[in-house]
Amino acid sequence: MGLAIVKRPWHANVMSTDSNDKPMDEEAGNHLDDGLNPDADCFKPPAIPILVHCIHCHQEYESYLMQWRVERDIQGNPAGFWCCGMPGCDGKGFGFDIFPVDPDYVDENGEKMWIDDDEPTDDDLTDDDEDDIPW
Repeated sequence: MGLAIVKRPWHANVMSTDSNDKPMDEEAGNHLDDGLNPDADCFKPPAIPILVHCIHCHQEYESYLMQWRVERDIQGNPAGFWCCGMPGCDGKGFGFDIFPVDPDYVDENGEKMWIDDDEPTDDDLTDDDEDDIPW
């Protein structure tokens, strides 16, 4: 089975700056850092789709099914979120409510999302353990 790369619609966005040299997404007509740009969101799904699990609805699905939704905040301003693709679920954000199923998942930057915490560290030692240290 080969790896399929799914082209998402936001890959076609053209980047530019406004009159104040603030980065903009010309296609959508918004600033890159105004909370309305799906590419600038730190909780966007990975570029290569993976199997994910939502902690709200407990469903597993491919990450390309996550949806960019624009909602109103408390002040009535628009705010964008990457959301769970399951109908009726309010899970938001890859790495926040939506996680990779594979415990060995590594992102595009080579960073692991899960850290193996089975090995004891110095912080795990209690006062009783100090008597057992051989040095």
